Amino acid sequence: MLTTLIYRSQMHLTQETDLILLVEKANAENAARGITGILLLKDNVYLQILEGDECVLE
Repeated sequence: MLTTLIYRSQMHLTQETDLILLVEKANAENAARGITGILLLKDNVYLQILEGDECVLE
């Protein structure tokens, strides 16, 4: 069953390259699992919305 997962977290990355590496890794892992989504960032607060099969998102 298709499920949407929304979560918020806070993280302090030391360099912009850390964020780029994080996004690249997440994109590859999510694609391999059939997960789509969006990542929003403002003032070190992250909001992520993911969509995929319920058993994969658990």
